[in-house]
Amino acid sequence: MRRVRVLSWVCFFLAITPLTFIYVSQGYWELAFANLIFIIPWGIGFYKDQNNLITVSFIGFILLLAAGAFLEIWIGWLVLSALFIIAAWDLYWFEHRLKSVGEIRKELDLYRSHIVRLVIALLIGLLLSITSAMLKIEINFGIALILSFVVVLGLRQWNLIASKLNR
Repeated sequence: MRRVRVLSWVCFFLAITPLTFIYVSQGYWELAFANLIFIIPWGIGFYKDQNNLITVSFIGFILLLAAGAFLEIWIGWLVLSALFIIAAWDLYWFEHRLKSVGEIRKELDLYRSHIVRLVIALLIGLLLSITSAMLKIEINFGIALILSFVVVLGLRQWNLIASKLNR
């Protein structure tokens, strides 16, 4: 379980760090500071296992990505940050679900299969974002980011309902 914890933090910092530097280089100091502020609720929520703080941090970071889109920050940084924050959030919830399970058989296989599915989902997201940028689809990135957030929440709810039905 420690591997998932470390990987979640790595993904979180890979999402936060480049965007903070971009905001600073563009002169948006307030956004860079707000970006760094979300480390606090993420850290507290992660170690105290408080889901609400993780969700607040995740939503705040998504809103900061949307602000970057409206300020016309280069889309590549925004997409990479979005993918890494989604990965960090998913890994947190994966670890959170594992804590509620008693004994786990073939734990390493479970980790591997989850990470493979996560990487596939992230690659599909990256492919779709590259495709939409190449095809010049006329949709605001902020709107696309909000739609992606809604899809992620919908998939999480679907996963919760599916797991309840399997019990």
